[in-house]
Amino acid sequence: VIVKFLDKNLIISSAQFDGEKIPTFSYKGYENAIFGIPAAKKPGIYSFSTTFTNGEKYSKQITVRAKKFSLVILPVPEKLKMTSKELSANLGVQNTQIKKTTSEWKREVYFNSGFGLPLYDNRRLGSLYGEVRRTGTEEIRHLGTDFTAKKGAMVAAINSGVVSKAYLDPIYGNSVILDHGGGIYSL
Repeated sequence: VIVKFLDKNLIISSAQFDGEKIPTFSYKGYENAIFGIPAAKKPGIYSFSTTFTNGEKYSKQITVRAKKFSLVILPVPEKLKMTSKELSANLGVQNTQIKKTTSEWKREVYFNSGFGLPLYDNRRLGSLYGEVRRTGTEEIRHLGTDFTAKKGAMVAAINSGVVSKAYLDPIYGNSVILDHGGGIYSL
């Protein structure tokens, strides 16, 4: 969700969605708040609120509707040499580390144009955000959108940013986390 305030005299001092602090930033002279709705968020009405440096406040109710996500049956890849429980535990560790890297944000932004997609041919989606993957006895929610490409295909940054972390992940493979500023990250 992106919220843009059209009064150029307003500066956000804080913003929240459902009681959680969310990133805010100034972009092209306007104040913005940005946040994602988790795939597992229960349907209902939630509150978004912001306070500005002049003391003014703004709030809005946001309705989260039910969404049915695909169930995909995936075996554990043999090359990982893990059981489904080990894979699930390892993914939990990796996701905790990703959250740690992406949990802090600055109001500064490193981009000055719209966001793009990472491949020359972005038509081949591999996995959609939110799908549930059943691997053996474990169910794992997929929290990204994957594009498929041939081995060696060039992968581009989706916008300007700063590398927060580059590493070889035991499950995801070669990984780079980019901080685009304003609480926006890509992996």
